Amino acid sequence: MNSPRLSRRNFLGEGLGLGAGALAFRSLLAEESGSLRPGGSHFAPTAKSVIFLFMSGGPSQVDTFDPKP
Repeated sequence: MNSPRLSRRNFLGEGLGLGAGALAFRSLLAEESGSLRPGGSHFAPTAKSVIFLFMSGGPSQVDTFDPKP
């Protein structure tokens, strides 16, 4: 049986994919120094708590869409 050889096309495709993935991963891990100001927000926070409802189920948005003629 022939073992699969690594062709130039496969090598370039996989190499470029791994390189792009490494650059994206590096940018995700990099700390941006100017992204957040140390001063905080302009307004004082007023909320004491948050209620987060994650409700799964029910009809999808496609099923409830009513196109008008």
